[in-house]
Amino acid sequence: MKMRNLLKFAAVLLLLAPCAYGQEKSKLEGFRTKLIPGHGFPQIVNPGGGSGSGTVTVVGSGSLTSTALVTGGGTTTIQTPSATSTLDSSGNLVLAGSLTAGGALAAGSSCTPMGASAHGGMCAGENASTGWTPTSGFDYFRADSTAHKFVISANGGTEYPVAVIIASGSTAMGTSSIASGNCATVVTVSATGVLTSDTITYTPAADPTGVTGYAVSATGSLYIWAYPTANNVNFKVCNNTSGALVPSALTINWQVRR
Repeated sequence: MKMRNLLKFAAVLLLLAPCAYGQEKSKLEGFRTKLIPGHGFPQIVNPGGGSGSGTVTVVGSGSLTSTALVTGGGTTTIQTPSATSTLDSSGNLVLAGSLTAGGALAAGSSCTPMGASAHGGMCAGENASTGWTPTSGFDYFRADSTAHKFVISANGGTEYPVAVIIASGSTAMGTSSIASGNCATVVTVSATGVLTSDTITYTPAADPTGVTGYAVSATGSLYIWAYPTANNVNFKVCNNTSGALVPSALTINWQVRR
């Protein structure tokens, strides 16, 4: 009798199963099952995300530090290797150590010069000085939207623009005779990008006091004027002595800064 009742009950379940499956099919779409390690019974997993619960294993059975960056701890564990390397809810990142980039770095939103294959550089979006407070014990630099260049503050000092070297080179001065009260023919060197508002700095490549024409004398010596023109640097050797001078060779090293 009991066996007969069990068979009837089994038959009813078989009849009802397709209906139950049809009603719940839509709820189970997209789900899969897996065995929970160490238990052997299935767990339903939603690959599409959503809320849920589970167990996180931390290296050394410790706890995760709030806002600290999380990394893999090996096998299936995670860890917060540096409690002071953090990312807060405003997106501010603080690293306790150094940062190494295999590609390029971007500071600010959407640095358009950076292509997908950009490497070996840093792109910074320009901003006004709002929010920056020079503070003793701290050095920083930023991209300024007024100067359109990097500015730097050292130890809480005033911000100063960082000079950019536009061009540089070495140029030999002429060796032809220069009459009293005259200048030699200008020596012009191509320097792409130079503007008339740029500054030229130069220094002799050797001690000029040992070079004829430039050597120290009670009656005077030659001197050099340097000035920029568009895409060029120019040098004039002039004679303010009472007689003609024939200078020996002299090379100068120069830079154009902006």
